[in-house]
Amino acid sequence: MAVVEDNSRAAGVGSAVALALGDAGVDVPVRRFGIPEQFLAHAKRAEVLADIGLTPVEIAGRISAGLAVEERRPEGGPPVASAQGETT
Repeated sequence: MAVVEDNSRAAGVGSAVALALGDAGVDVPVRRFGIPEQFLAHAKRAEVLADIGLTPVEIAGRISAGLAVEERRPEGGPPVASAQGETT
């Protein structure tokens, strides 16, 4: 499942979705995309989103890459953490 935040990833909707799925016993990877907890340079919104990799093309590419990793992972194997702390 992929959740795209229009705000910070920390304690956002993606975290709530992951918690709700876990509480319901649904074992699926949750990819959270959103604004990182760091100072961002001032610019137009589109420029800021491009700088942090939140364009539609980049998000789609990262989701596709995650699916490719998931296909190579052995059945029941451990989740793999990405560089941005997302679990795939």
